[in-house]
Amino acid sequence: SQASLECVKEQLQHLKIQHMHASRAQDVQEILAKIPDVDDFNKRLQELLFGRKGLVTRVSRIDALHQAESLGRLARLAATLGPSSMEDPYSVKLTLVVAED
Repeated sequence: SQASLECVKEQLQHLKIQHMHASRAQDVQEILAKIPDVDDFNKRLQELLFGRKGLVTRVSRIDALHQAESLGRLARLAATLGPSSMEDPYSVKLTLVVAED
């Protein structure tokens, strides 16, 4: 969700391959040795995450679409229920019924 994404967004923006962790230090060195240009790798990683077609961008769009769909469902429900559905849901209406003898 968008809220979950916002929690880690800043961390993802500062993500760099050279700061990775592995269970063995030599694994980090082996991986880094296979990357010809670490700066270019980091740039591409950020593009994959935040670019026009990036993962974060797509999740944001999906979340916005989900919100629009939810609003549409609520609008249809309100239309079905009629004008009384737009009144304050916390107001209480009391009807006094007087019995005639």
